Amino acid sequence: MIGKETDTDKPLWVDIKGYEGYYKININGDVVRNTSTYHRIKNPLVAERLMTKYLTTSGYITVGLCRDGKPKRFMLHRLIAIAFIPNPKNLPHINHINNDSGDYSISNLEWVSNRENLSHGRKFHKKTSKYTGVFLKKDTGRWRAFIRVNKKGIWLGDYKNELDASKAYKAALKEYNLKNKYA
Repeated sequence: MIGKETDTDKPLWVDIKGYEGYYKININGDVVRNTSTYHRIKNPLVAERLMTKYLTTSGYITVGLCRDGKPKRFMLHRLIAIAFIPNPKNLPHINHINNDSGDYSISNLEWVSNRENLSHGRKFHKKTSKYTGVFLKKDTGRWRAFIRVNKKGIWLGDYKNELDASKAYKAALKEYNLKNKYA
């Protein structure tokens, strides 16, 4: 669902962080370029230009920004979250709650940790277990528990059933003082 509308007739425009005076974004995901500051263009008749949105092969919407002759592409949901969604815990990732990467409405976005983002995504993809951190090892028919701590994978053991493997994963979360609201 691209460009989901909100209740407001006149959306609030906010400067994009790092591109203040060059680009603005509104709650609907529209991005405009201030042409009077872009590439030294001085034309009082054209004050702003709506930027084109692009769909990536992975289903995300991006927009290209340029400053000082250096172009860079940004995920639209990230720009919206930075501008409009508070992040008091300074979490690094934005999660699409309904797993629709084309729905960048504020009600569908939330700041999450890397672990929460990966766990949430797994709920929507084909997997062998209904539990986070657990998978079926097909060659042995046993359930394996696995956790990642500081980018290092830790094997927690093989189990006869997936519930026991899940218990091992949850115990490891406590042991390493980690949180995962999707586990």
